[in-house]
Parts: sequence; structure tokens; C-alpha cells
Amino acid sequence: MKTAFTKTLLTIAFLASASVASATEVPAWLCAMNFEGVSKGVQILIGHSEFKGQGTVVCKAVSGQEVSYPVKITMKAKPLAPKISLGYQKIYGESLKLALSSGQPEDLLGTYVIAQGRAAIVGGVGVITAVRASDKNLSFDLALHVSKGLGVDLGFSKMKIELDETRSVN
Repeated sequence: MKTAFTKTLLTIAFLASASVASATEVPAWLCAMNFEGVSKGVQILIGHSEFKGQGTVVCKAVSGQEVSYPVKITMKAKPLAPKISLGYQKIYGESLKLALSSGQPEDLLGTYVIAQGRAAIVGGVGVITAVRASDKNLSFDLALHVSKGLGVDLGFSKMKIELDETRSVN
């Protein structure tokens, strides 16, 4: 489902980067993703923490082409990681993605290194910043979200975004 917030993010980012993309002649996709899921864990450097969720990615190219597809999102810290995670939270959010790549929005799929911060006492807010680099792709992600539950999550880990073939986009 495309939200007004997602459309606004895409429009602002598209306008801000269109001149950069055309000036460098690099194929650029601007994408927004709405998502929801559950974060849980007990980790103070040592322990277990994870997020599992799903979302929909909507991408627009400088040429005006638009695509959308369902995704699964997982974040899981290693048993020994620079992270503090305590509690259980339901997360609802939106993210803005920018991919400088070989030209396909599917290049946004893959594993990202992330830094995140989130806190909730009944309700809360958080932010995730992510970077993914490979020989053919450089992707950035900034996510803002609200949460319900009780807990804190602060630190570094990895996030995997993959196509969810069990769902279709409406």
C-alpha cells in the first residue's frame, strides 16, 4: 500500500537528486519502503537480538518509471556485537532509499551494515541508517519509525532485505 508519507518522501528525494543523477549519468533509483515487524532481544554486547518484518518498496527512476514489490526484512546481531538490546517492540516505519547502481531497483535487495537507535515505554520512536556497497552498487537507507512496547535497541548490526515471493503488491 502506498502511503501519502511514502509518496512525499519519493517526491522530495527525486527532486533533490534528479540533477545529481543526470549530471553523473549514473542510473539512479529513489525508493521508499513502508514496513512493520517485531524487534525482540536481550543483549548487552553479549546475547541475542533480532527484528523480523515485511514491507513494500516503491521505486521511481529519473526517467519516470515506477515499480513496487514486497520484501522481507531481517536484522540479527551476532552473539557478541557492539549493541544494547532489551525488550519487545512492534515497529512501524518508513524509509527512504537511494541506489546508485547498475540500473535496477532490485539492486536494493541484499545485506546492509546498519546503525540504529530506538526506545519505547509503551510507545517510542527510532531511526536506522544503513549502507550497502558492492562492485556494482552503492545504496543508502534512512528509516524513521514508531514502536509499541517496552525496550531499547542501540548499536550496530546487519539488515537483510529480500524479495518476499509469498506476497503480491496491491
